[in-house]
Amino acid sequence: MRPERISKMISFLRDKEPLMYLFLLNANYEIIDDPNFSAGVCLKNGITIAIGKKTLELPINEFYFVLVHEAQHIFKQHLHIFKKIYSSEGSENDRLLMNIANDAMINLEISNFDFSYFKELTLEKVFINGCVEIADEYNWYLSAKNVRREDGYTSSRYYNWLKENKAEVEQNKKEGTTTLKIKGFYSGSETFVNTDDYDKSGVGEGEGENSENEGEDSENEEDFTSMAEVESMLNRMLNQAQKMETELCGKGSGNMSQKIRSVKKSEINWKTELRKRINYYNSKNGSKPTKKLSYLTYLSNPKSMAGNMLFPSNMKQRNNLETAVILALDTSGSCFFNESEIESFFTEIDAISKELERSKKGGVYVMQWDYTVQGDIVKYKKGDYKNFEMKGGGGTRPEAIFDFLSNEKITTQNGNNFKISNGDLNIEVEGVKKLPLVIVLTDGYFSPFKRTGIYEKCRNVLFFTRESRAIVDDTDYITYK
Repeated sequence: MRPERISKMISFLRDKEPLMYLFLLNANYEIIDDPNFSAGVCLKNGITIAIGKKTLELPINEFYFVLVHEAQHIFKQHLHIFKKIYSSEGSENDRLLMNIANDAMINLEISNFDFSYFKELTLEKVFINGCVEIADEYNWYLSAKNVRREDGYTSSRYYNWLKENKAEVEQNKKEGTTTLKIKGFYSGSETFVNTDDYDKSGVGEGEGENSENEGEDSENEEDFTSMAEVESMLNRMLNQAQKMETELCGKGSGNMSQKIRSVKKSEINWKTELRKRINYYNSKNGSKPTKKLSYLTYLSNPKSMAGNMLFPSNMKQRNNLETAVILALDTSGSCFFNESEIESFFTEIDAISKELERSKKGGVYVMQWDYTVQGDIVKYKKGDYKNFEMKGGGGTRPEAIFDFLSNEKITTQNGNNFKISNGDLNIEVEGVKKLPLVIVLTDGYFSPFKRTGIYEKCRNVLFFTRESRAIVDDTDYITYK
């Protein structure tokens, strides 16, 4: 049953914030009679908002903050993206850390929302003072690493940083408070960051069976709404909200849906893009059409039709060619934020390497570079990334990669054919378009450059980078955030 106060809020929001209007209108509600419970969301039979009786009595600005906060958990699909952590597979401490990371990022975004449509309610700002925020130590870490805040401010990166710094969460259920202890930052001394209890800050976890991760380990798994269903539901809401916004006027109207559409539009699945590029390269360069004489196609030979003898005819076929994918690792700066991201990337590379070796079409090779190329090219094998001995670490000059591969001691050209020989790599290709695919892993902080040498007119280059402003030609890149 929908609480009366939420019904009034829905009526108010219709011509102010269509997306929140539609979200609250389509949600199910459950009232929790627990003095320490604020609010939570779960995905049973659609979207269900569990809300405490005390929350319904909050001042209007705090009450709306809680509702917007819970909505963001759904819009960002935290319950699906971090399903393993939120479910019984994750530890209690990991679940709490993940929730703190999600909440901190959500609260930061809400603090920048435009709520000017609340002026008629005499609200200057829709926010709860003292809610979960990003730890100061994390901001210091970003500054020390020269990482822009827009790159570092993601739930997964904050969560992984907390894990790497041995963060622990302590809850006092009687007092309804939560304390986050960060033990491993710099000196290793114990740092205490006091946060409001989940419930008081509208975090969405709550207490008991109505917590944010309910449904992950629910007895009735069929009630849990799938990611595809939620995605479809949210897209319908966004499309309907966009139509409603065209009829609205005034600063701040439709502010939330505009931000969410902007985020969804910019989202790139790097795994999909990386696979797509490698598969395209191999499909284009992994084989070539040839012909061979065969008696299976004798009818295509006019001589066979003219007499009683069979004559062979040409039959089309494709011969496999060896391909090579070169990972060029920038030793002066990594595009990865932490060890978890490194493991995620190289787990994908492990799978690609295994597929290439199994099909006997080629392999993955590693090159290290900073201002120059360091050492020889080596064959990559599954799990090698765990034992990489990084060389160099000086300035950053991407041209070094292409200058190295264009050196006549490394690459010789005979007519239209190229032979590349260095370290473990020994390959011959026909034409510039079949040169090895070079995947450059870098943070992107270097002077503007263009491809040089034999790769000047070759598009078999993909930068995997945090920053793309220095890539000024037609080189392809994936911005990793």
